[in-house]
Amino acid sequence: MGRAKGMRLLTTVVAAALLFPASAAADGGAAALTKDCQDGTITGTYTASDYAEAQRRLPTDVDEYTDCRDVIRSAQLRAAGAKLRSAPAGGGPG
Repeated sequence: MGRAKGMRLLTTVVAAALLFPASAAADGGAAALTKDCQDGTITGTYTASDYAEAQRRLPTDVDEYTDCRDVIRSAQLRAAGAKLRSAPAGGGPG
């Protein structure tokens, strides 16, 4: 590979890394949840890890100017309660 081609490839890779950080890709559900909660309600369906990650990564301005943290926590508790209510009775084999 020529030097110019190598530099173009390196520039492309660096640009892609800056535009699409790995944390954003891995954090898709939590990022969507953070955006979803800003109007005071959550309309999407999220995993337990999405709720936990959204709480950990809640941007300062969103935390300060919205009730997102409370909305996420309430939805997290409702989802956990629903999961417990839908679990089979009896606790499994003993």
